[in-house]
Amino acid sequence: MIILFLKRIGSSKRKYYFHVKKAENGSKYLVIGEQVIRKNQSEYEVHRIMIFDDIFNEFVNAINEIKEHMK
Repeated sequence: MIILFLKRIGSSKRKYYFHVKKAENGSKYLVIGEQVIRKNQSEYEVHRIMIFDDIFNEFVNAINEIKEHMK
């Protein structure tokens, strides 16, 4: 696995990571990670989803549709 791109955004309580990776078979995929700091401030939870290249365009279209409802 090779990281092709990395973007981080966040606030004091949550951080989001966007990784574009390349698998051993050459396919690309997106990993979206969320890091949430717990109430005790010394631990955090990590959640991840992976979007593979075969459905990526549908994912982007859904995000664009959602974006219209967030305005």
